This record gives sequence, C-alpha cells and structure tokens, in this order.
Amino acid sequence: MLKITRLPEEMQDFFAVAADGLTFRQKAHLVVYIVGLLLGAGRGNVASLSRLRTDGRHRTTLSYFLTHSPWDGFSIVQRVTLWQIERLRKQPGERSDPDCDTIFPTIDDTKQEKPGKKMAGRHRLYDSSNDRYINGTDVVEVVIRFRGHVFPWASQIVLTEEQAKEAKRPHKSCVEIGAELLATFDAPEGLKVRVLFDTAYLAECVVKVVNDKKWKIVSRAKPNRVVFPGRGRPKADGKNQHVGQYMRNCLRRGSRYVEIGKGKLSRRCKVAVREADLQGVGRVTF
Repeated sequence: MLKITRLPEEMQDFFAVAADGLTFRQKAHLVVYIVGLLLGAGRGNVASLSRLRTDGRHRTTLSYFLTHSPWDGFSIVQRVTLWQIERLRKQPGERSDPDCDTIFPTIDDTKQEKPGKKMAGRHRLYDSSNDRYINGTDVVEVVIRFRGHVFPWASQIVLTEEQAKEAKRPHKSCVEIGAELLATFDAPEGLKVRVLFDTAYLAECVVKVVNDKKWKIVSRAKPNRVVFPGRGRPKADGKNQHVGQYMRNCLRRGSRYVEIGKGKLSRRCKVAVREADLQGVGRVTF
C-alpha cells in the first residue's frame, strides 16, 4: 500500500512557504491532504487519504484539522500565490513585455448546485449560464492572473438576508463582497495592476478600492448606463445619453479599423476611443 514517508524534493520549497506558522501536526495533516490529492489516492476522501499516513493517527484527526483546528487556509493560499508570482517575475536581461510587467486581479462569481440540504449559503437561485433555477450556493472569487498563470486569492459565499441574520452577520451583495476581497490584495512592488471584471462589478464600491490603490480598470459597461460626454454634466432636461447610444455615435464618427489576433483567429474590427464621465464611476476611457 502506498504511504507518504517523505516530502518529494520538488515540493519542499512549496511546503516551506505553505506551512509557515503551522504546528508540526498541522503541517503533517496539510502534507497528507495535498500530496494525497495530487497522487489521486482512492476517491480523495478522508478515509482514503488517512491510509497514506505512517504515524498511526486516526482518520478523524484529518477531519478535525479541516473543521476545528485554528489555522487560516486563506493566508496559506495567499502566501503561496505571492511566492509563485515572485518566481515568475521578469528576470534580469529578459526583454520587456507589457504582459510580463502587469498583474491582473479578476473578480467574478460562480453558482454551484449543491444536493445537500445543510450547506452554508445554500438557497434557490437563478443560474444564468445554464438558464435555470438551482438549489446551490453563489460564491464570489478573486483570482490573480500573471504571465499566463491563474492563481486563487480569496473567495466568500454569498448569504441571503435570512441566512445572514441567522449567522448574525451583515448582509452583503456580490459586489460588496467582491470589493472587500479585492481590498485584501496588495500587488508586489514594481508590477502594474489592471483589475478585470464584468458589468456587474462596475460599481462605486469596487471603483473606490481600485482608485485608493491607484490601479487601473478594464471592464465592460452595460448599454443602459448613463454617460456624460464633454465636461461630464447631466442635461437639464434629464435626457442623458446611455453607453449603447454614445458608443454607436462614436463608431459612426472618428473610428478606425484595427487587426486583432493572429492567423486564422484574426479579425478586422472597427474601434473608437473616447473619454467621458460614467455615472457612479467618474472619468473613463471608452
């Protein structure tokens, strides 16, 4: 039977970072989980992972490690992510490339169907990707993209008002949670930051975090968002332009064609660049 008797040499640097601050027993549990899952031992449950141990401890200690042991899983994930980013940074003598010098934090949420009835945050919600209602959870996530690699950073389950009240926690929307998770990230010195998200997260609370950290945003805006061209003042009659109408006008006047992509995937697209004020966001470049 397969047993974990020592750490593979290739993983020793990883565990030196991941297990920093853990006790001896906590590190042993972490090693069993990660190495066991990578080896594909059994079905990946606690019982099959426990068979990889050589210290004779009962499988319930692995369960206790996950549910009760005082260790911070998110801090481990974030330490490892920053460590990986430092390893991937441009080396001396390497040619300059915008993608090598820019880090891309990304906010999004995912809806996961859950068959169990006693799971945190489980409720009936609409899954737009599959166009149906499901019983599951809505999870907001922040991931970090750097030099073609994607690393996890933070995630949080969205609770309904009733669930938040029962848990004695303030109710927060996906956008508010996304802004809080993004605020926990501090980019390594010397790297440019471009935050990526879709139209749902183009909100004042997210933009405030980005502005406070002096980052840049790349996002879409819904066609019905109000935009103020020129000096950014709303019209006295209240008939302001919307993004969809404004961009159609821009494409009709002063646009140009550019080639995007290479080879068979290349496309000739019509583009226009304008600066205007977006309601609730401020000065942006379209």
